[in-house]
Amino acid sequence: MTTNGVSTNRSTAVISIVRQGGSARVGVQRSNAVDADADRVTSLASMSLIATTLALLALVGTILAVIVQRQRRIAPAIFTHAGFNLIALSVAWASVAVQ
Repeated sequence: MTTNGVSTNRSTAVISIVRQGGSARVGVQRSNAVDADADRVTSLASMSLIATTLALLALVGTILAVIVQRQRRIAPAIFTHAGFNLIALSVAWASVAVQ
């Protein structure tokens, strides 16, 4: 896998062990097939998530900068940042609970 998340080489192996009495049989199936359509969909979803995340980070950064500029203190911005983090954690926990 490359650093941008695009898969360039993939291999899957399935190993099966069957025991019958005192003997055992082993079977292995290996595949190097990669579904290009699935990779494209995953890549588009990743790019969409990255774009959304960056837009939200820019928005939060702007809000915090305005708070600091208006208040002439950093404490209200830190308090607001902590609130955003709590909201983000709540959403993350809720999405994990739903899955």
